[in-house]
Amino acid sequence: MVQQGQMLLKTLISASEKAARISRRCRSEQSLFSLLIEEKTGEEKNKHFVHDFKTLADVLVQEAIKHDIVAKFPDLCGHVYGEESNKFTNANGDSVYIEVQGDEVKTSAMLGRVLDNNMAAANALAAETHGTLSTLEDDPMLCRVDVDIDTDDIGFWIDPIDSTAEYIRGESVNSVDGVHPTGLQCVTVLIGGFTRSTGLPICGVINQPFHHLNSDGQWCSRVLWGIHTSGRSYSNGVPTIPSQFLSLVSPSPSDKVTRVIMSPSESDRVKTAVSAVTGDVVYTAGAGYKMLCVIDGTVDAYVLSKASTFKWDTCGPHAILLALGGGCVNFNDSDDDTGEGSAERSPTRPRPRQRQLSYSDPEIPAELGAGRWSNSKGLIAFKDIGIFHTLAAAL
Repeated sequence: MVQQGQMLLKTLISASEKAARISRRCRSEQSLFSLLIEEKTGEEKNKHFVHDFKTLADVLVQEAIKHDIVAKFPDLCGHVYGEESNKFTNANGDSVYIEVQGDEVKTSAMLGRVLDNNMAAANALAAETHGTLSTLEDDPMLCRVDVDIDTDDIGFWIDPIDSTAEYIRGESVNSVDGVHPTGLQCVTVLIGGFTRSTGLPICGVINQPFHHLNSDGQWCSRVLWGIHTSGRSYSNGVPTIPSQFLSLVSPSPSDKVTRVIMSPSESDRVKTAVSAVTGDVVYTAGAGYKMLCVIDGTVDAYVLSKASTFKWDTCGPHAILLALGGGCVNFNDSDDDTGEGSAERSPTRPRPRQRQLSYSDPEIPAELGAGRWSNSKGLIAFKDIGIFHTLAAAL
């Protein structure tokens, strides 16, 4: 069914803000919060982390977003995917399948089973979950979006709380030259839409639930969004190159890379190669936050050589980067862009635009659990095509 892209984006943005409110509510009582943490094991676990955790907030946020999307667009039922299993076991060993119920009273009763019968907390979370979605009529840029979406050919990836370790730690950390190395500011809610037939991302939302404190000392959100489809692009981010001109841009060896963001666990070889072409390498938590830094322009690119991110981490931010004229390509394919020993592009090799990360099929079908949905070849995320070519040549 063809739907207005503006209506779809408003639903995603509203769902992300509801998710942000739930995440803040879950963090509001430390004594309660300690009950709501479960360590992932087996197929759920990210094998690149020694300890990998999920919280009730992760699961409830994911299920609330799914519920709101499908309630507005019923034909998307079965095509909204999330990082987390909806089975949650709290610190007391009580297990419950978390699902948004038909009304607030039933959802509260379900949550009470996880919350050790703390019904005040259960009622508060249920109220947030069933809260009315904002109409977002005050966003003039969003009101300009004029593109249709075929919901019969779209799927969604949700990362309910990216950088869960920082969320659990709960510290506010000052930024260094515009980038937070750790802290609650690195936590993001990520929603990304992709075309099922091609796997390419077309719309995305990033919500930072802990972006800043208001005058009352309460955390407030920041939301970034983008949509890129049918030859049209819209975003509330700041574009570098209009996307319609991206395919016309040639590599420029004079494009200077001034700042790259990476994971502290990146290989020494890649750190050395990147350091050779940039004056500044920064390290921070959270794949979603790293991509957000690229979108904001506080860094030029995000480089990752490992299979430590997943489709739910990158789909939403990737769509926003495409809307701004950038992209996100496989790290291990980056040297395919030009022939070895030649400054000229091989006419038979794909341009970056044809090698964007894809989201409809698992990259490692034989692997069980989360691993099959990893970005197995690493990634390079960029907003300026010239930056990509400079990095690709160095790597």
